[in-house]
Amino acid sequence: METTLTDLLSQWADWPAELDRLLAESPAADRAHGIAELLRRLVPLAAGWGCRLEGAEHREGDAGDGAHRLTAAVGAAGELWLALPPSADRAAVRALRALLGLAAQALALRLEVEGLRQEQRESADLVTVGEAMIGLTHTVNNSLNTMVLQTATVQMRAPEDLRNDLGLVRREGAQAAFRLRPLQALRSWRAPDGGSDLNAAVAAALAPPSDLAGRVVFQPGADLPRVPLAPITLRRLVRLLLRATVPCHAGDRPLSLRTARTEQGAQLVLEADGPSGEAPAHLSDLPLALGGGMEELERIAAESMVKRLGGRIELKARPEGGLTVSATWSEGPRGDSRRG
Repeated sequence: METTLTDLLSQWADWPAELDRLLAESPAADRAHGIAELLRRLVPLAAGWGCRLEGAEHREGDAGDGAHRLTAAVGAAGELWLALPPSADRAAVRALRALLGLAAQALALRLEVEGLRQEQRESADLVTVGEAMIGLTHTVNNSLNTMVLQTATVQMRAPEDLRNDLGLVRREGAQAAFRLRPLQALRSWRAPDGGSDLNAAVAAALAPPSDLAGRVVFQPGADLPRVPLAPITLRRLVRLLLRATVPCHAGDRPLSLRTARTEQGAQLVLEADGPSGEAPAHLSDLPLALGGGMEELERIAAESMVKRLGGRIELKARPEGGLTVSATWSEGPRGDSRRG
């Protein structure tokens, strides 16, 4: 009986799932070996097999002279390789050549998706840093203005030989404050028609491959007002609020997240279990689980975005211990994006 592509598909049915597991769990340096071993298991009649991927290579076995050697390019990342014994019938060779090509295409596609996800994470980090800088700009600007005013007061009372030096300090402070003005004037995109759905934004923030999905229980509210932000901005903001609050959750159960309609507008409420005590005034005052860095910037960015985009954020201590973080947006569209 001739071996056809259809006959072999049953042997390869698990290839996509096995490939996804291997790429998720294996370090990049071990992937060539893992994929070569996957080829060996899925093609028992192969006498040789191997994979070259992103500079790493793993090959085993050989079919000797007269062997059928099959290769398939994995995009620009490498290639898959099989050697079939000379006794392999032509139908099997044709079927495996086609199937090896499909396997290589599947691998190339997954590597491309992985690269896009990495770019997305890096872009999200850049957005977070930029948003945090906008929030910090207002604090720094207030400090600079105070310094300039105090320096001017001291300059008027200082001896003649110190006035020029104090004048220089005042001018540099004023110049620094002036350079911060473009950041203070930035605005994000607003929803042009009717705003965005808060429940949809939360669902998107928790959807795979998010690492937050299993750590949060979501209770969507009904008949919510639209939030006057563009969908992409609202999703980003929800993710930042979640990432700012989840590390503070000390309970065994998942963090509670709910949405509700209030007199002020749509509201998102996060309830984190933890010890009793007073609630901090700002998200950035919460204890850091990872020791600072990106975690602290995410909290500054979340608080900055809520306030800058027309919302209000509030932190309250829970009677039973822990913390409630709520963000509220008033109802109604706010027009188009503006700069300046």
